[in-house]
Amino acid sequence: MNCFVAKYGFLLLLFLFVSQLITNCSDRNIAPFEEDAGFYSVYGALNMDDSTHYIRVNNVQTPVIDEMKEGFNGTVLLLKPENGFQTELRDTIVNFSGFVTHNFMIEEPLEPAVQYLLIVESPLGNRSTTTVTTPAQTKVVIHPSDNVRCETQINFTFKNVSIPEHIRMEVGFNLGGEIHWSEIGFVDQLKHQSGSDEMFVRLSPRNLLVEVFPPSGVPSTRDPRTVMPIFTCSDLDSNIAHIRYTHFGPEWDIYSPGFFPIDPLEWQDVEGGLGFLGAFREGSTTFTIQN
Repeated sequence: MNCFVAKYGFLLLLFLFVSQLITNCSDRNIAPFEEDAGFYSVYGALNMDDSTHYIRVNNVQTPVIDEMKEGFNGTVLLLKPENGFQTELRDTIVNFSGFVTHNFMIEEPLEPAVQYLLIVESPLGNRSTTTVTTPAQTKVVIHPSDNVRCETQINFTFKNVSIPEHIRMEVGFNLGGEIHWSEIGFVDQLKHQSGSDEMFVRLSPRNLLVEVFPPSGVPSTRDPRTVMPIFTCSDLDSNIAHIRYTHFGPEWDIYSPGFFPIDPLEWQDVEGGLGFLGAFREGSTTFTIQN
């Protein structure tokens, strides 16, 4: 799992910790939060490449100590509205930093470009719902891919990325016995092609080296395409350039440019509750720089 998803995962865990602390507190000042929070917190970052997926669900109206004694009282359903598919998810219990957490399993493979509906319901009919749309299959085109020199401008195109789905791209180079990685964004960044389902950026290997090995003290007024990296193509241990990417489903765009609110009440992804549910896929490719 790359740095993008690791960052998102940390924020999701932070949300769980905060919401559980709140539900475990008896201070009357917390009551307005509980009233606004709805019934359940739901969160998950679903990697399309995983065979089993976990969605963490918590009853925000039940103190954590009670839930530890009584277990989860309710059902979690996953539906695919387009064809009527429905399954009840199985609970697994994990101790997270001294708190019991309920991790509901999706044991069927997730299909690309499909919207799923998640319903959490109590025996009394209290309900929290959210949807998650899986990203389509990602197609990466690098052109040119042959006879690439250090100054050759390369078109990197990611297809099947309909707005508001988006790609975040990293580049890596071998130097000093290891691959050094960085997200692109200083010289240029991926943009959606107008009227298409593609994201595109045009960069040379030298431009990509600037992303990984930037010089210090570059004036903000300088054209980043004229900046020279600390190390050049001839300094590298290998002429293989590594590209890896994360293709995020549309739900992630809610928190663009990629930062979640610290206050869980600002997480607006769950109706009748709190949290966030999103899907993503990861991939990688390479190209060769000619000496």
